[in-house]
Amino acid sequence: MIKVRKSVTPQWIKSDRIDPDAEFLIRPLNGPTRLDVHNELSRHEQTGQLLISGRGVLLACKAGLVDWKGVTDENGEPLKFSTDAIEWLPEETLQQLTEEIYLASVLTDDERKNS
Repeated sequence: MIKVRKSVTPQWIKSDRIDPDAEFLIRPLNGPTRLDVHNELSRHEQTGQLLISGRGVLLACKAGLVDWKGVTDENGEPLKFSTDAIEWLPEETLQQLTEEIYLASVLTDDERKNS
């Protein structure tokens, strides 16, 4: 039996790790996009830490990030969401959003059992 993620509805997330005042609307990645992102992963030879390329980060964020609140430009003005504007987010924010999006895209053990 083929099991797929039941909830593909975008969800608002708020994370102090990213920014306590910002919220992001994310959606799970579809299978082909998740495979493309997965191809951008590698392991650090000495530490074994999982690393992702900048290309992988952009793939995940441009496909999985739908909207935001609490993101401003350098003058403090609200920055309207667009896929082009994603590239202007700080690197650390992009990496943390990628992690949230990727985790939202994978079936949990409970979802596998209950499907």
